[in-house]
Amino acid sequence: MIPINTMNDEKLIEEVRAREILYNKACVGYRVPSRKRDAWVSVAKELGATEEQSSKRWLTLRERFSREVRKMEAPSGSGASNAETRPLFDNMSFLKLYIQPRP
Repeated sequence: MIPINTMNDEKLIEEVRAREILYNKACVGYRVPSRKRDAWVSVAKELGATEEQSSKRWLTLRERFSREVRKMEAPSGSGASNAETRPLFDNMSFLKLYIQPRP
């Protein structure tokens, strides 16, 4: 078991991206817990971590990415800054198609 803060985030993103069931709500099986769990077990195995560690770290990364996207799409003059984005932003850009802002 590895500490979450030393997990290879780029590898995690790559593994999740290869398993659409983990991020695409339109994917067949997205709402089937056993299939999603199997996908997380597979991701964890590739990372040498636990299923819980992998899924929690992904949730953190995805939420951070969503906040960055909202900042970038904020109207001009709203105080949002485009100057600095997170290092993994480009790796996670595939999620833009699947993130729907709340009203």
